[in-house]
Amino acid sequence: MLYYFSEHNERGNHAGTKARNDVETILQKNGAIPVNSNIFILRSDETENHIYSNIQNRFDLIRLFGDLWRIKGKKVLIQYPMLAFDFQKTYFEKIAKHNELVLLVHDLHSLRIPDAQKQKEEIELLNIASAIIVHNRFMEQKIRSMGVLVPKVYDLELFDYLYDGKKNENFDSKNSIAFAGNLSKSVFLSELVEKNPTIEFQFYGVGWNSEYQGQNVHYCGNFKPEVIPEKLSARYGLVWDGDSVMSGSGALGEYTRINNPHKLSLYLAAGIPVIVWREAAVAEVVQKYGVGIALERIDHLEEVLANISEQNYSEMKQNTEKIREKLIKGEYLERILKQLQ
Repeated sequence: MLYYFSEHNERGNHAGTKARNDVETILQKNGAIPVNSNIFILRSDETENHIYSNIQNRFDLIRLFGDLWRIKGKKVLIQYPMLAFDFQKTYFEKIAKHNELVLLVHDLHSLRIPDAQKQKEEIELLNIASAIIVHNRFMEQKIRSMGVLVPKVYDLELFDYLYDGKKNENFDSKNSIAFAGNLSKSVFLSELVEKNPTIEFQFYGVGWNSEYQGQNVHYCGNFKPEVIPEKLSARYGLVWDGDSVMSGSGALGEYTRINNPHKLSLYLAAGIPVIVWREAAVAEVVQKYGVGIALERIDHLEEVLANISEQNYSEMKQNTEKIREKLIKGEYLERILKQLQ
């Protein structure tokens, strides 16, 4: 029997909220039992007092230590990092003392923003576990090279994106590309628009810069993760990070070599083929299943897309539909949960 730490993330409309809440839904669907008697509610968004909410989060987590006395000889899954991270090492150690701790990795902060001391601390945390679920084989290779000695590491391959809403059937017939995410940190966007004046760009998310607005650029708004799949009407979804259109450069670009951005799952859930950096970890799964194209650079997308025939695009769409049916039902995590039994 699998136990898990129950949380409910109320921190705004973004991928992290959706990914973590989907994991919990899939765990519940598969009969996992909460290790904590009360749901740990992750508060704090634009409408709340940030300091008060963080203090409340930490007091709530301390109270949940008392639930651990009844859990012994079990497998306990925790989503990593715990977002009230002040106490996570102590919590991990208390669980691992009498149980098998399984960590499902959403993010490795010490690698996303490289920091040698924090990497050492993060490896110590991961090594408390008996098993780890990572994004892909590249992330597994990376943490092994850094000193993770955990006996079992499972590769998720794709994050699920639970969705039972409407499906957008009105996709553009012309070359159009959607990009969803934190627009303010995606510093390559201005260069992307400048280098590709004949492509229609649809931007979704927070941090919109109105300077991008133009004849070929449309800001479509910031939507809840539960409804955005039906809003996307572009022919492609762009998965890119870093500071340049010439490659996935910079710290954030380098992080994509091991990371599965949740926006990939969003596009696939919407039934849209994707464009990804050739050296990103997700390029392997995109090419394996034929759900998009992997490029070294995106400064001349017009030329690339002009060489995609309607037959080629139709095949990518059909392949995308096959993957979509799996991830909107939670089948990628379910596959790992069966292996954990």
